[in-house]
Amino acid sequence: MPPSPPSEAALRPTSLGALFCAFARVGLFTFGGGYAMLPMLEREIVERRQWATPLELNDIFAMAQTIPGAIAINAATFIGKRQAGIPGAIAATAGMIAPSVIVILALAMLLEHAVRAPAVARGMQGIRGAVAGLIAAVAWTSARRACRSATAWVLAGTAAALALIPGVSVVWIILGAGAAGALRYFYRRRQAGT
Repeated sequence: MPPSPPSEAALRPTSLGALFCAFARVGLFTFGGGYAMLPMLEREIVERRQWATPLELNDIFAMAQTIPGAIAINAATFIGKRQAGIPGAIAATAGMIAPSVIVILALAMLLEHAVRAPAVARGMQGIRGAVAGLIAAVAWTSARRACRSATAWVLAGTAAALALIPGVSVVWIILGAGAAGALRYFYRRRQAGT
């Protein structure tokens, strides 16, 4: 269903600063993304700014779901474009993502300083060891499920050994394993035909 035509209120000239601030406010105070942002977007875009009607916002959300990307960012881009063209789309999108970027950067800086503390550094070493153990357990379980023949175990062992060699690309290991599996299939098919 095509979106309804923009309301007269939505067609008022809108400053880039207003777009950035409106969507930064939504991005800053909404957690959960996507559908969790709908009530906040409705308050900011429909009630406070009157850039769209409730029906238009529903249409915008429906359209935002049909294209790749986060729904809220897609909706911000669409509303920004509608209000102030390409610069408006950029301002609205930047406003929507700016709070998340700032919070993530702040947490990353705090974590970087915290890691220098001896207790935190030792704790991270323990966590790294536990993560390595969990990855190994998943790899072993996956190998037991996937390797149902001696040939599969040989391929798994060869792939693991090659992966441990510095400079060997995982892409080539995967492509080589795929080629080996295909050759094995054609070889068995040929044997069954004779």
